[in-house]
Amino acid sequence: MVAQSLFWIKYLYKIKIGNNNMVADFLNYILKEHIVTSIVISLFTAVITVFCPKIFSCWQGRKELSSFKNTMKNIMEISSDEINKHENIIPIEALKNISTDKIVRLNYLIANELSYLKSDNTFNFIRTVEFTKSIVKEQISILYRLDKLGDSVDVKTKKQLFINCQQILLEKYNYKSDLDSYIKLEVDEAVSKEDRKKISNLIDVHYDLKKLDMLSNKVDK
Repeated sequence: MVAQSLFWIKYLYKIKIGNNNMVADFLNYILKEHIVTSIVISLFTAVITVFCPKIFSCWQGRKELSSFKNTMKNIMEISSDEINKHENIIPIEALKNISTDKIVRLNYLIANELSYLKSDNTFNFIRTVEFTKSIVKEQISILYRLDKLGDSVDVKTKKQLFINCQQILLEKYNYKSDLDSYIKLEVDEAVSKEDRKKISNLIDVHYDLKKLDMLSNKVDK
């Protein structure tokens, strides 16, 4: 519309003024500048139209995945309230049952919900759930080992041991951590050998103390 208007203005000026070179050059300059500006604006608009939806979709996908990771992390974590529910005991059997139920629910989530989800994040969600299942299984293993310590280790120490071991697992959900590598198929195991060694070192100290205590009792007898 603007280009047409400028064209007709130029035409009318030619009729009224004749072949006034100054006016003609001036109008040619305006017309050319307008065309260049229009081309630039058109190209910029086309680029925005093409790429903005993709950028927004990518940003939204990352936001959804981050939110899902946090949800899985919260599901995995055994809260301090659950650990300290009883002052004089650590409810190991109850906690193992809770963790086992979590695995059942996570299996259901994959088989009956995520598998039918139409989203660019479907694969990422499924990998995150599989990762969380492995972490929960590791929790059960920790609880089993704490139970084997028996009465040689006091309840308060056992509770703190579990919290420390669980913290190692929680850190695996941090940004650019093992979970991201697991999603990208860069690693096959949710819990690395190094992490298992850290957990073992925390618990094995008390196993060694228990053995020493047993040997000491035998010598006394």
